Amino acid sequence: EEIVSTIQTDPELSGAIVLATELTRDDVLQFRSVSIPLVFIDTFIEYVPFDFVDMNNIDSVYKVVEHFLHYGHQEIGLVQSSVRTRNFYLRDRAFLEGMACFGIEVDKRVVFQTDSTFDGAYQDMKRYLNNEATLPTALFCSNDVMAFGVLKALREKRLKVPEDISLIGFDDLPTPALLDPPLTSIAVSKREIGSTAMRRLHSRINNRAIPPTKIVVGGELMERESVARVGDPIITEFRDLDPLLSL
Repeated sequence: EEIVSTIQTDPELSGAIVLATELTRDDVLQFRSVSIPLVFIDTFIEYVPFDFVDMNNIDSVYKVVEHFLHYGHQEIGLVQSSVRTRNFYLRDRAFLEGMACFGIEVDKRVVFQTDSTFDGAYQDMKRYLNNEATLPTALFCSNDVMAFGVLKALREKRLKVPEDISLIGFDDLPTPALLDPPLTSIAVSKREIGSTAMRRLHSRINNRAIPPTKIVVGGELMERESVARVGDPIITEFRDLDPLLSL
């Protein structure tokens, strides 16, 4: 409410970009009373009439699944965040759908829920390991920070990455390339998201009548040394999960 009020009462503003990483749908809807043009970045809500520019979580996570399969992994687990943001939700969904599209069933025992902070992910994963958790040959972590915490917990149990378990993160923060081993991760162009948002805001300032637009920017898999080959590439038939596409 305070942010909305500030925007409304500032006579010098002609538009604003809202960093909406942790905003819920209801949070975003509070901006409906704002009279100046807005563009939201780092989230994506299909049915809300605003402009959004976000990373393409679904396409990016499919690349993670394909990469693991290329290195022979079929036992692939997920480290998901206990903090429920839109991006985390989309990454979880993309992982499960991606595995299903390749005809691979996800074992619920290898879906781990941890806090999204480094220490939280470390403590939560340590608890799983202390309870003799079933481990797959590969883990996808919903962001790099969680991957760092998971890596620390694995090391304390004398489990090596990638020899014992392969690991991929998301966000490609500056740190992954400096880890031992360097972490494979999904890089999303923050520059492209920012410049796209600015162009969209400029267009809306000049023409309020244009329809709301949702834009997603694709990610790139940055291959490093945290994924080991465990066998020949898994060749699977890509399954169409959308019955409408088969009509």
